[in-house]
Amino acid sequence: VLRFCVPLFIALSGFGLAAKYSSSRLSEMDQKIDLKDFYTRRVLKLLPQYLFWALSLYSFLLLAQPITGEIVHYNFFQAIFLGRADYHLYFVPLIFQFYLLFPLLFWVTKKNLWATLFVSLLVQTCVFYIIGLKTESSGYNEPWNDQRQYILAISWVFYFVLGIILALR
Repeated sequence: VLRFCVPLFIALSGFGLAAKYSSSRLSEMDQKIDLKDFYTRRVLKLLPQYLFWALSLYSFLLLAQPITGEIVHYNFFQAIFLGRADYHLYFVPLIFQFYLLFPLLFWVTKKNLWATLFVSLLVQTCVFYIIGLKTESSGYNEPWNDQRQYILAISWVFYFVLGIILALR
């Protein structure tokens, strides 16, 4: 039951973004997404805080290694770009992926709501099936452990599109 918070958060993220850009109060001109403004605002809002905490946690874990005896099994690139500085940070690169995809998903969803929902469900189901095959055939902690599969936006795309659809309805 507690694992449902991530799909809910992702659906609410899609809902919030779509609601902002589809409001009936806005004129048709205002509903068009200014991509430069859209990306700049999100990067400036999220990236500084994420970099601060990711770098702080990664540095701390490296410095604490001799004390705790726990080995950091990932490099700087993985820590920052894949959200592996600490387990709970995986969702920030995921949100950046959804920010990148939002203008396209929003446009496609407005053009054909039900087809977009169906295709996103199909993509997400196929991704989980493929990931399931990889984890079952090679052991749970092999290449596709839970944290690695969760950082892919396509693993959650149905929930994000569902949020967009709920905002458009």
